[in-house]
Amino acid sequence: MTTAPKVIFMLSHSEEGGASNIWADLAQAFAAKGYRVQLAALYPKAAGVLSKERLTQVEWIYAVPDRPRSLLGSAGMFWSLVKLLRRERPDVVFTALPAANAIVPLAAQVSGTGLRVVTSHHGPISTARKYLDVADTLAGSLPSVDTIISVSHSVSNTLSSKPTTYRKKRAVIHNALPPRIEANLEALYPAGSRRTMQARLLAATGRLAEQKNYPTLLRAVANTREIHLNIVGSGPDEQALRDLSDSLGLQSRVSFLGSFPREEALGRLSQADVFIQVSLFEGHSLAIIEAAKLGLPIIVSDVPEQIEAVTLRDGSRAGIVVPTLDPESIGAAIQQLFDSAAEYRLWSDRASMLAKESNFDNLVCAYEAIVNQAR
Repeated sequence: MTTAPKVIFMLSHSEEGGASNIWADLAQAFAAKGYRVQLAALYPKAAGVLSKERLTQVEWIYAVPDRPRSLLGSAGMFWSLVKLLRRERPDVVFTALPAANAIVPLAAQVSGTGLRVVTSHHGPISTARKYLDVADTLAGSLPSVDTIISVSHSVSNTLSSKPTTYRKKRAVIHNALPPRIEANLEALYPAGSRRTMQARLLAATGRLAEQKNYPTLLRAVANTREIHLNIVGSGPDEQALRDLSDSLGLQSRVSFLGSFPREEALGRLSQADVFIQVSLFEGHSLAIIEAAKLGLPIIVSDVPEQIEAVTLRDGSRAGIVVPTLDPESIGAAIQQLFDSAAEYRLWSDRASMLAKESNFDNLVCAYEAIVNQAR
C-alpha cells in the first residue's frame, strides 16, 4: 500500500492574512484528500503563542517559539528549521511570504532529506525588502526548488528580472475561496439574486496599513455626497486614519468597525451596497472575490494586480478601475455608481460574472498537480 505524500504549508509567521488563509484552506483540502498535512511557520504570530491558529483541523508547528531579534537568533532559527525538516521529513513544502521563501529552500538543501520546495509569491516582489529579494533570487535558483508560484500574472511579471534558472520555474495559480466560505456567502446572497441599493453604503476591508491606501479613500469619500463608508479591519494606521477622517469632517459618514472573524466580516460586507479597494498593491485579492460572490459592484485601483483581478476571461472588466492616488476621480466614480441605478445594476451583474469564474477545486487540483510532479 502506497503511503500518502506528506505536505507542509509553511509561512514566515502565522498572523492572519491572505496568504495564511489560503494556506490553511489548502491544508484542510489536502487533508480531506488523504494527504498527510501540516501547517507551519518559522515563528508564531506573537511571542510565546503556540496555540492552534484559527479554526482548522490541521496542526500548526513552528521552527522557533519567538520571532528572532538578532543575527544569532536568526541563525538559531535556521538550524531549528533544518531539524524540523529532518524530523518531519515531508515530501513537499509549500512556502509563502518573503522570509520563508528565502530560508526554507536553503534549509531543505542542508537537511539532506531530498524534500522538494515550492515557493509562492502573494504580492509583487518589489514590496519585499531588498535583502529578501536578493535572498529569494538565490533560493529560487537552488535545485531544492521545483516550482515558483505567483497568485496572478501581474505578480509573476514582477519576477521577470530574475535569472533564467529562476524564471523557468514560474507558474501562476489564482486564488479562490474554500467551500465553507462559499457556503457562507451563498447564504448571505443566494444564487440568482439581484442586488438593489439599500443604504448608500460603501465598504472597504483589510488591514489599516499603508498598502491599502486608506488616506486616498477617505479623501475620495470627502468628495462625495450622502454616502457612508464602513471600514472593516484594524492595524497600525488606525489612529492616524481616524484623525484624518475627523479633519475631513467625515465623523458621521465613516465608521471604523474593527476586525472580526472571517465569517462575521463577510456578514458586515454583505450589508454594503458597493465594495472598494484602492490598494497601492495586491497579489490576487480574496476580498475582491468575496465581494463578487455577494454581487457587490467593485471599484479598484489601477495597479496591474487589481486590474487583472477584475478582468474576466473574455478580457472585459467586471469592476470599475480608478486612478490609485486621485481622490477627486475616485470620488466621482463612487458618486456616479451610487447615483445611477442602471450603472449599479450593470456592475453588480458584472461582479456576479466574475464570481462564477473563481473555483476552489481548480485551485486545489493545480497545487495537487505540483505535488505529484515534484515526487
